[in-house]
Formats: sequence, structure tokens, C-alpha cells
Amino acid sequence: QTQPASYWYLRGFNLVALEPYVDFLNIMTYDIHGTWDAPIPSLGPHALAHTNLTEINQALELLWRNNINPHRINLGLAFYGRSFTLEDPQCTQPGCRYRDAGRAGPCTNTAGVLSATEIQGILASGGGGGGGMRARQTLDVAAAVQIVVWDQDQWVSWDDEVTLGLKVEFANRRCLGGTMVWAVDLDADGTLINGVVFRFAFTKANNITHLLCIRSVQGKQ
Repeated sequence: QTQPASYWYLRGFNLVALEPYVDFLNIMTYDIHGTWDAPIPSLGPHALAHTNLTEINQALELLWRNNINPHRINLGLAFYGRSFTLEDPQCTQPGCRYRDAGRAGPCTNTAGVLSATEIQGILASGGGGGGGMRARQTLDVAAAVQIVVWDQDQWVSWDDEVTLGLKVEFANRRCLGGTMVWAVDLDADGTLINGVVFRFAFTKANNITHLLCIRSVQGKQ
């Protein structure tokens, strides 16, 4: 069973009644923000990261208040980014206004979406081929997300090996049952899946954390 990561959507589900009938809940902790925010008065056309730990944590709090077993929760990981075309090239911080979706990538061919492979290509080449400033990536540690700005007005939020690792560590600290990915074909050369799975999922430190979580839950500590 998949579940949205937004409190405003989650509150419409009877989580307590639903839990006994599913093996696990995949929390889709991505697409939290996108161009669909524009007509919503409380959000509007502002460039916000489509996946960030601040809002993910808020969504999980609703589960905990309903006493949902964390071992039945899988944290969603996104192998793509949501992009915008900024209204003012001088305003590139999260929360700045956008005028449209970001330009489509050569493979995904969809405005407002770029695969991890496409974003890596932009970073490697210095830009998307539209001229203007070179690609610049900024890490938001608190939100565990990367922000890339290039070609004057192009802006995308996404997860690389660093921020995916931060999210996996977050899942382990919260004693979640596991993680899921959408979608592996957006990581064409396997950079992210290899970096995340083999660097974080199978490390001794993370296995110890998982065992401590099991003992804590079983012992009600």
C-alpha cells in the first residue's frame, strides 16, 4: 500500500483501520511540491524542494500519533528531481517565485521533471545547453536535499548519494522497516542504487542500528 507524505493528504486516511490489512506502507516522500502548488493560496508559485526531511518528519508524526508500527513503514527515495523556471534569475533560493515548470530533459522529455541521470549530466557539462551561468549545486543539510541552479533561471531539487544517505540514516534512526525507490530506471548508470544500497544499506553501522531498533521495539523501550 502506498501512502502520500503530505499531512494534508494523510489526514484523509483511517490509518488505524487500514494497517491490519497491509503488509507494509510505502510512504511516497517525494512530489511534496511541484507546479501543482501554484493555484493553492497557502503555497503559490514558489520553488520548493519536492522531497525534504522537514516535511517528511511532519508526515511521519501523524503515523506515530496513530500508533502505526514503524517497522511497517518504508521510506520513499526519489531518483529524479522536480524543476522550475524561475521568475527572477537573481532569486534562486528555495521559496523564490517561478513562472513555469523547468525545461524538459532529453530523455524524460517532460517539463518539470529531470531524471537523476539528466541532472548528473547537467552538473558534468556545467549547464543544460541553454547558455548563461554554469550549474551550481547547494546542499541543504537540514532538509537533506540538493538544489541545482543553471542557465540563469533553471532550478531543480533532487537527491544524490549524499542526501539519499542522509535519508537512509534518518530511516534507520526512526526504526523504519526499509526504503523503496521510484524509480530505478531513472538512474541509468546505477550510480545512486550502487551508492545507496552498497554504501549505506549493507554497512555494519546500519545493521547494528537496525538490530537496536528491533530490540527496542520488542522490549518496548
